[in-house]
Amino acid sequence: MCAAWFFRAPLFSGFARVHGDPGDTRLLATLREHWWSVLRGDTAWGDPGFFHPWSGVLGYSDTFLLESVVFVPWRLLGAEPLLAAQLTVITLSVVGFAGWWAFLGRLGLVDRPWTRLGLTVLATFPHQLAQQVLHQQLLSVWWLPWTLVLGHVAWGTTSTRRRLLAVSAAGLSWGLVLSSTVYVGWFVLFVAGLLVVVLGIGELTAGRMRSAALLVRRQSVAVGAALLGFVVGLVPFALVYLPVLGDRGQRTYAEVAQFGPRPFDLLNTGGGNLLWGSLLDRVVPGDPQRLDDIEVAMAVSPFLLLVAGLVWWRMSRRNGEGPEDVGLGRRRLVGAMLLVAAVAIVLPVEWGPFSLWRGVFEVVPGAGALRVAGRLWIVAHVLVVVAIAVALASRARGIDPSTARSRHWVTALVVCLLAAEQVDLVDRASLDRGADLALVASAGSPPGWCEVMAVRGGDTSWSFIGPSVDAMRISGARGLPTVHGYSGMLAPGYPIHHDGPRYERRFTAYMRRLAIDEPVCVFDLDARQWLDEPLDVG
Repeated sequence: MCAAWFFRAPLFSGFARVHGDPGDTRLLATLREHWWSVLRGDTAWGDPGFFHPWSGVLGYSDTFLLESVVFVPWRLLGAEPLLAAQLTVITLSVVGFAGWWAFLGRLGLVDRPWTRLGLTVLATFPHQLAQQVLHQQLLSVWWLPWTLVLGHVAWGTTSTRRRLLAVSAAGLSWGLVLSSTVYVGWFVLFVAGLLVVVLGIGELTAGRMRSAALLVRRQSVAVGAALLGFVVGLVPFALVYLPVLGDRGQRTYAEVAQFGPRPFDLLNTGGGNLLWGSLLDRVVPGDPQRLDDIEVAMAVSPFLLLVAGLVWWRMSRRNGEGPEDVGLGRRRLVGAMLLVAAVAIVLPVEWGPFSLWRGVFEVVPGAGALRVAGRLWIVAHVLVVVAIAVALASRARGIDPSTARSRHWVTALVVCLLAAEQVDLVDRASLDRGADLALVASAGSPPGWCEVMAVRGGDTSWSFIGPSVDAMRISGARGLPTVHGYSGMLAPGYPIHHDGPRYERRFTAYMRRLAIDEPVCVFDLDARQWLDEPLDVG
């Protein structure tokens, strides 16, 4: 039911429309289609066929390597790339939902099915992901619960063999996530590192470092196995991304700051939010378009934070060993998780000329490759939900019959409010699949002499990148490399702005610098036909 609502626009249109826009969504379909071509032996794995003749351009964006295990079967069943990409996302939501259900059960909510179900929904379908459906790399957070399940299996087993297998599989899985979609992979590792630091400081100040150090020593083999699995999973990362980072370097902080959330955005859940949208629309300072900016309208929902704080406050403050009272240990853990979530919420905010993220950007490895720091709030949301689950799993089941009815009503109200602030009412399926299919079909067989393709003209009414992405879609369908491209990074000197005659001059100069030897054929996007003569740049 939740997936039907989350994917309502594609489903109810019969997939005539798919989530996203004509830019990023078609790029991501092209990247996923690349692995289908690799498996068929049609292309080299590191070069998806755009930005020709530059090599290694797969590392300019997310690779979607791990998602290919879902995408490729849909292609085998006959779905064309855009449809297969949308079906892949829907399938991954099932994977995430099942993973959170399994993990929350392992935390101790097996005998509380409605609590478990509610928290599973909160973790799987937050409003942040509903807003970010065109940036589908962020949906890889749906892999996270299965890594947590493997970690929990390792923690709870007495079998050394099973523990080592589980932790190495957990490390391998997250290494593959990082190799496939950098944002979520890096953010989860960053938040996990913060949590370890906070827990370590807590143990140090409480005088329990000796027992903590003993625990680490006892688990050193398991930690080593997890790191080994992680390193193996990072092999594709090393092959794809490290050469690009070494060649192109990290971004400038100015690029990051322009996408940074401002203090107001700490409450900005977006204008389409069912619970908060209309209220925010009345009080938003300055430009109301900020409520529609999905890169900053991703605040961790206020009522969820309030509930998390109250649940933590009501946890037992006593030491205990029984199943109904796990004592101070879990309370400290939940407190540490909420503290880390609070830090993760505040870190990306640009306070005028000052931002804590600048320190992260300069010091933490990998942070310089990330352009939109506010996406960290997606992981902060998940951490808050898990903290609530840990807290609720530690509470006693007994309820005073005299207050049972009132508690049920209060619980129902809380559930409704938590659900309402995760509902995003905006229709985010703006990509017409039929129009894209018609474009690709119109580019029939290119001239027999053609070895590389380019385009001219094209519709720029939606965005200046449209013709470049058109070229990528045609290139993938026809098995020809193209000099055009669009990605998280651009080929050196590539003229991305398609703005008429000025673009033609810049593109001609760019092609002269490339000095391509192969004959380049040109597809006229306005006339929908191939030109008879090779591209001549003089």
